[in-house]
Amino acid sequence: MRFEVAYGDGVQSAEVPDERLAAVLEPADVPSRPESDVLDEALAEPVNGERLESFLEGASSVLVVVNDATRPTPTARLLKHLAPALRGLEITVAVATGTHRAPTDVELRAILGDPPPVEVAHVHIHDARDGAAHTRLAETKSGTPVVIDRVVLDAERVVVLSSVEPHYFAGYTGGRKSLIPGLAAFETVEANHAHAMSDRAQPLRLDGNPVHDDMVEAVDSILDRRYYAIMTVLDRGGRINATAAGDLHGTLRAVAPAAEAVYAPPIERRERIVVAAVSPPLHINLYQAQKALEHGILALEDGGTLILVSPCSEGLGDDTFARALRGAGTPEEAIDALPETYRFGDHKVARIARAVGRFDIVAVTGLARDLVASLFMLPAPDLQSAVDAALRKHAGGRVLVIPRAAETVPRLR
Repeated sequence: MRFEVAYGDGVQSAEVPDERLAAVLEPADVPSRPESDVLDEALAEPVNGERLESFLEGASSVLVVVNDATRPTPTARLLKHLAPALRGLEITVAVATGTHRAPTDVELRAILGDPPPVEVAHVHIHDARDGAAHTRLAETKSGTPVVIDRVVLDAERVVVLSSVEPHYFAGYTGGRKSLIPGLAAFETVEANHAHAMSDRAQPLRLDGNPVHDDMVEAVDSILDRRYYAIMTVLDRGGRINATAAGDLHGTLRAVAPAAEAVYAPPIERRERIVVAAVSPPLHINLYQAQKALEHGILALEDGGTLILVSPCSEGLGDDTFARALRGAGTPEEAIDALPETYRFGDHKVARIARAVGRFDIVAVTGLARDLVASLFMLPAPDLQSAVDAALRKHAGGRVLVIPRAAETVPRLR
């Protein structure tokens, strides 16, 4: 049987004997309704009881916090639906980049719409490393300094728009992540991400997840009645399937079960070979594509082969983790060399090193072969070559294909 997965603007395909293809694991096919109905219902019954019109009453301006190009959030469609409520307000859009690069002009037009469905007076691109643009507020009990972009603190009202998907160490995207790390200083993000070293920092987990708990505590030192959130869950076709409006934390909790229902399809058993492909927008670099690796190994037997498929057209992304791995002779040495005090990216060093110690990681990417090899991964020229080699190595082993592995979390039934 032939299967194909996205690879940038094109595809990679491979032929597998029918009896050796376990399944193609996609997000669940859930019933869909008109997006306008889903949004109207959420806005009519907000989580905290306050409607958006009441929240905006008396304001002359509003800050709308939106995701950057690494998230599939349907920002332009949300803005179009909210246009009547926002009419007459001076709108500033803040792009919550976290530590990511700024969006390109093309990406910004895709995020906001071309033209935007509302009149935008200002667009603020967050820069985590611009110290002068941030204010220090507090410190969480675990020592995370809460240093936040002043664009948030100076706003009359703040409306947060996001989508909710599984996140490999924060449990889920959305909610508090729009502010921490979305609009936080680098030192805040670094301190919070240190908790990703914990075994309790897992996809689909909020309760007891130290990354999530620290973010919530940090955000609570910022929040007051000026904040209003609209959280969405997309189905596998990219349509809005579930929405909650109102309280920032409450909206995330309200839609998390819907996100799990879509993005955590069941599997009967782990397999010897897993193809974990990265679809847009997370295919741009290895820093983002690593999320697919994290999810793919959940469906992989120890000693098995994971084939990571992503063009990584922008290279490594933040390369701190890569420099640490390249400086070690073995994965174990990379873990042993981690400093006692966490540095940004150390969680990726530890997670990748642990993965390549348990599995063969084969990379079908646009990265140079020697660069891939220096990260203890095996470079392959194309998907078919990688699959053929894995089938030869694992006699009788089956292939599980996860076309959207960065947002799909295989779950043992």
